[in-house]
Amino acid sequence: LWAEKYDGSMAEIFVFQDRVTKSVVDALAVKLTAGEQRTLVGQNETTVPEAYDEFLQGWDHFQRTKPADFVAAIPHFERAIALDPGYARAQAGLAMVYFRAYDQHWTTSLGVTEDVAFRKAREHLKLANAHPTSTSHQVAGNISRDRGWYDDAVKAFQAAIVLDPSDSWSYAYLAYSLIYAGKAAEGERQIAIAMRLDPHFPSLFNFYLGLAQFEQNRMEEAAITLERAVRLNPDDPWPFLFLAASRAHQGQEKEGAEAIAAFNSVRVKSGGVPVVMGELKGYHDMTPFVPPPGSPLLEGLHRLRVPDDFYSPAFNPVRLKAGEVEALFFGHRLHGRSWSGLEYGLSVSADGTAVASGNWGVGPGSGSNSAQLEGDQICFVSSTTRGCGNILRNPGGTKAKENEYIWYVGGWIRPFSQVE
Repeated sequence: LWAEKYDGSMAEIFVFQDRVTKSVVDALAVKLTAGEQRTLVGQNETTVPEAYDEFLQGWDHFQRTKPADFVAAIPHFERAIALDPGYARAQAGLAMVYFRAYDQHWTTSLGVTEDVAFRKAREHLKLANAHPTSTSHQVAGNISRDRGWYDDAVKAFQAAIVLDPSDSWSYAYLAYSLIYAGKAAEGERQIAIAMRLDPHFPSLFNFYLGLAQFEQNRMEEAAITLERAVRLNPDDPWPFLFLAASRAHQGQEKEGAEAIAAFNSVRVKSGGVPVVMGELKGYHDMTPFVPPPGSPLLEGLHRLRVPDDFYSPAFNPVRLKAGEVEALFFGHRLHGRSWSGLEYGLSVSADGTAVASGNWGVGPGSGSNSAQLEGDQICFVSSTTRGCGNILRNPGGTKAKENEYIWYVGGWIRPFSQVE
């Protein structure tokens, strides 16, 4: 129906795109509305080919949905903006990377706290909204979903679809929001559209599909889909968690335990700690993930005997004895980072004087305490507070990630390392 040959320089690439688009439409006799014509022809988002190329490279990294690729995407988007300061979709790309890093709790990979990442996402979104794109609406929708404003999220994703019906990410994000809104079946229909629009869809789409199946108690299907998700992106821990629960619901406890072990390995490797049930129930101060309301996730993890907290006997093999605690703390300085990227530290002198910085998890956010050993526990006492907790080794933790040990008291969880 259509065949043409175009000669010219790369500087004219956007002119070629418009001519090709119009030629194909004419050849297929597609009847477009005036709005569709404006969208498809002559509405270039940048006139700088180098900026467009930088955006495409950044987007390629973003779609892989891995911490290292999020880091790699940022300079490409920044260079696109430097080449064309008015390039709104590149601003939206930056907003999306920072928000998704915040949402995935990967901000430490970017070298910022979650608060900073969220602020940067809002700042770049504001600039992107000067010329709204499907990507800018997706960022707005994700922010609303994170806040639990599901109706607003749906409206934002629908606005993204109106602007660009072929953008698969709009349907994928809409699916995720619908699942959290308790509409998993509708969410499954939306992720199916996303997958149909993009036959080479990113691994994250498998997670969203598996999550929709899981939330409808179709555990066998969910397990197959989630297996595909973890195989394609082993750096994302959350599919492992739902895969473990889906195996448990099928009575496959061995396979479920293997998935939990893989989940914990990925978490610890990225600077975290093993999962406990209290975290998923929101009992801890640093809960990074809460499952959809009414999810069968917790029941499945209970079947796998995931510990309730770090006081559980399951952690006895890695719990430090008094002598080990004393050697680790007294006369040394300790440092760590929370899952949100906030730093904290503790310096304990030989006589037990302890000075905390950041939110170490005892007494005030910072200041002087007295460190005392009581059995195998270490206690920190100030004029107004007293907190005693266990110290555990964190198998797989490293000094580089500052998570070789875990300080645990009540709802406080602090991975840390001895720095001097």
